[in-house]
Amino acid sequence: MAIQKKVSLNFYLKPNPMDPATLQNLLILACPFLAFFAGIVIRKVALPGRNSPPMYQQLLLGIPICLIVISPLLPLLQSSASTSNFTVFLVTVGIIMEHGMIVPETATDQLNKLRQRGRHSALGV
Repeated sequence: MAIQKKVSLNFYLKPNPMDPATLQNLLILACPFLAFFAGIVIRKVALPGRNSPPMYQQLLLGIPICLIVISPLLPLLQSSASTSNFTVFLVTVGIIMEHGMIVPETATDQLNKLRQRGRHSALGV
């Protein structure tokens, strides 16, 4: 016969307080990605270019670009946050936001130009 252990519902309903270090690590991880995409939105809404590509194209192209730009900076952000050097953290997040304002729009515009040039060469124009 198998012995069944009685499990109370309180085990499942207890609030699980998050460790402050875990919360800090999640914020350090999420902040640069949010700043990058905030840069895309700021550029599109507040400072649109003359021939600015649609926002959905910039956001979609921003996904691989942000992984390339932000991933190498995560150890710097982690070390600056762990040493309580908040200035380095904010400057780095500002640089990431600036990348979000410039790089996706330029890359999307260049890719659209290449695609149009490819169409013209395929049509013999």
